[in-house]
Amino acid sequence: MSSSHYKNLYALISALSDGVKKMEQGKLNPLQVELLLDDARSLHERLAVIQYLSAEKELKSSESSNSKKENKKTSSISIQFGQVESKEDPVKQIDLEESIDEVLESNEKEIPLKEEVKKPSFGESINDRFAQKESSSLADKLSKQPIADLFSAIGLNEKFLFIEELFAGDSKVYKQQLEVLNSMQSFDEATAYINNKLLKEFGWKLKGSVEKKFIKLIERRYI
Repeated sequence: MSSSHYKNLYALISALSDGVKKMEQGKLNPLQVELLLDDARSLHERLAVIQYLSAEKELKSSESSNSKKENKKTSSISIQFGQVESKEDPVKQIDLEESIDEVLESNEKEIPLKEEVKKPSFGESINDRFAQKESSSLADKLSKQPIADLFSAIGLNEKFLFIEELFAGDSKVYKQQLEVLNSMQSFDEATAYINNKLLKEFGWKLKGSVEKKFIKLIERRYI
């Protein structure tokens, strides 16, 4: 998250603190109270995004730690296997030559089979998945279903993420731009709007994971 987002967060906290003091002193009119409520809602959205990103980072860190542990176990097994071979009695080596060859041949046949069984990558982006050949899985089919309305299709966590990462933390701007994108005639028209306005105004990166996720939803809106 950029430093400007942190400054905005502190500014909201300061504004709420001052507003509460004035409200206790009876110095706020109804309009000022409404503005104070808007600040409170904005602060809630910012904190929810921070909580979401923190949980996501912790999950990635846990997956990375588990991966390192698996690599260490594999290295330990390889070292022990090498030590057993180096300690064999030279005299017995000749007598057991055929048995050792059989073991080695057995290992050579088993290892490639284990390597060929590749587990799916959980870090794979939605765009990468759509670039692959069509899958018969239910999840893949659902991800290609048309969207009738962007507002109802975007979940709460996704909404907070898009507001914070794509629209500078401004929920009003997010709502305005989503209304525009929701009312286009085609995906080509929506793409032109994104390229000519949103990319320049908010500094989006087309290769960013959040941007890809957002654009994929727009694409499904016009399937």
